[in-house]
Amino acid sequence: MMKLNTLRAYSRESSGQVAVFFALVALPLLICISAALDYTNAVSQKTKVKNALDAAVLAAMNNNALKPSEKEDYALKYFTDNYSGKVPVKLNATATENDVTLSGEAAAELSIGKALGMKEIVIRSTSRAEIASENTICVLALGTSGTGVSFSGGLAYDSPTCSVHSNSRDAKAIVSTSSAKPSAKSFCAVGGTRGNYEPYAKGECKQIEDPYKDVIPPMESWCSPIAALQGASSNSSNPYANSQLVNDIGGFVGGIQDNVILIPGTYCGGVSITGKNIVFLPGDYIMLDGPLRVVAGAQATAENVTIAFKGTGAQLQIDEGSDFVIKAPATGPRAGLAFMEVIEGSASNDSAVNYIRGGSALSVTGTVYFPTQEIEVKGGVNTVGSKAPATSFIARSLTFTGDKGSKIDVKVDHVSAGIPPIMPRAEDGVRLAQ
Repeated sequence: MMKLNTLRAYSRESSGQVAVFFALVALPLLICISAALDYTNAVSQKTKVKNALDAAVLAAMNNNALKPSEKEDYALKYFTDNYSGKVPVKLNATATENDVTLSGEAAAELSIGKALGMKEIVIRSTSRAEIASENTICVLALGTSGTGVSFSGGLAYDSPTCSVHSNSRDAKAIVSTSSAKPSAKSFCAVGGTRGNYEPYAKGECKQIEDPYKDVIPPMESWCSPIAALQGASSNSSNPYANSQLVNDIGGFVGGIQDNVILIPGTYCGGVSITGKNIVFLPGDYIMLDGPLRVVAGAQATAENVTIAFKGTGAQLQIDEGSDFVIKAPATGPRAGLAFMEVIEGSASNDSAVNYIRGGSALSVTGTVYFPTQEIEVKGGVNTVGSKAPATSFIARSLTFTGDKGSKIDVKVDHVSAGIPPIMPRAEDGVRLAQ
């Protein structure tokens, strides 16, 4: 009852004290509310600026077809096209091969703050995107037109520790029509891609330089008068014991037969391996104007060897059902190269197709390098490449095919392989660093 009387008395008060009280409270209250609204608006605008900066640097850094100066312009345009804020933003962009940085500065106007001498809140924010890490490329198509890498049939391709890259600017730079989804650490093309991959294949990638373009090929010599040692056992402690010297490689009717040790040199007209227990001694071999062919049922090994191909008809031909194990040298001018095309001083042979047929138990530790020619790998019953700890393929174009159930595995563990790091390297995605 006491409280009710008090309220009634308060309501009948006409002296003006209450109005004065509310007037005194209203101004600070209005300032606080306005300040809160101004702050909320500033935070909202800064968030929109930051989101647009992040998106712009990521987009610019992911477009590897652009030069650094072009990435700066790309980031600026991307920000302008995607910024949803209401305040104008002053931008500054810088870019290198490894990162893109975009800074923004804006002024969010205040409402009641103007009356207090505060016109605006300055918003400053910076975003930077950089290459996350380096990635080893184990399949590289150097050609800049047409389809660079293709997967077809029912072949299962897998290279979980290395990447597939095509320098082709074509819309179909990498194509898969295989019923088995190709899998790799990444797929990247300068042009476009078609088909399904794991993970998805990216376009607009940076062109990758040929890592071996300056490698000096082995020196060509006359056709070796002693081209091979016939009748020697590769398991003998003295492989030359009781060996017959053969003066002409052509003397091998039907090709190189069982228990033959080949010596480094120039093999005019190439070599056909038809027998078992064939050993290539360490060094450089040149197949001049003819192929190296390993036929079905043949078996050969080559340790610390580079086999070069020069002239018309000089191709690599590994037939189905053969067994060939080769390891590239770990040191020297051709370290890491198992097979290589010789371009300088060589007759044009850019239409050549070097093939590895399905079912062959090929084990290449090192790089198969044919920069102006095609490589075709056909999977079979045996998993091609599964035995080698570090393999890569570099060619003008590459085709991987095979029937359902066939498989190609490619690995790049150069440490366990005992060879130099597999080349080349490329960026493996982009991340925000700021």
